[in-house]
Amino acid sequence: RKWIVERAKEILKKWSQEEAIESREIVEEVAKVLKVAQVVKYGPEQLPAGPCIDSSDTIIVVEGRADVINLLRHGYKNVIALEGATVPKTIINLSKKKNTIVFVDGDRGGEMIAKNIVTVADVDYIAVAPPNKEVEELTSKEIAKCLKNALPVEEFFEELRKKYREKMEVPVREIEIPEKVIASLHELRGTLEAIVYDKEWNEVRRIAVRDLAEYLEKCKEEVSYLVFDGIVTQRIVDLSVDKGIKIIVGARIGDMTKKVEGVAIVTFDELLSG
Repeated sequence: RKWIVERAKEILKKWSQEEAIESREIVEEVAKVLKVAQVVKYGPEQLPAGPCIDSSDTIIVVEGRADVINLLRHGYKNVIALEGATVPKTIINLSKKKNTIVFVDGDRGGEMIAKNIVTVADVDYIAVAPPNKEVEELTSKEIAKCLKNALPVEEFFEELRKKYREKMEVPVREIEIPEKVIASLHELRGTLEAIVYDKEWNEVRRIAVRDLAEYLEKCKEEVSYLVFDGIVTQRIVDLSVDKGIKIIVGARIGDMTKKVEGVAIVTFDELLSG
């Protein structure tokens, strides 16, 4: 019996030592995982970045240093910041060699940054923070969800165009356009011309579409409606609103980037099929 007691003591002592070692090892491993990586300076532009840009097949491009710090805090070490309105050559070159995800704030500014970078860099996906939230304030769960839902570039901009069209377009049934004007769309199509009307739908001026923006900038005439064989762009909409134009009819609607109150936009096809 005494031998059994002594043996039990030895086993318990050995178990306690091994348990302590194992527990310490677990704590050390957890500490390594939880240790937040430090921001490094990357490339000739000294861009704020995580330590794994070179070793990772994928990079996450964010706007600023605060975004980098937040992603590092949550374990994303392949992150790098633009740090300015101009896209650095370092990021352009990296995008040619690595899978590139652009991660932007959930506001108008974020959309503009996404549009700016895709014009010069080889971007694969765009991730967006929840509406009116910034990347630097997101939780770990929010970051993971945003990156999981990142869209290919073309799909992202198609969704963006769709969103703004839904905000800006007015149902055709709510727009009162004279039958003679609708009938004239057949003749106007293919001419690359624009017709500006007054509030009574009397023709004020007919000009080439290429001169439309300049005309609207300098226009001193009373104009209310615009019909043209071209693409309705944000610039044309903004200029038209400044001149008091209430209805714009175009061959098709281009990339609309913001909502403009007080103007209805409709296409040739919508009117001719209505």
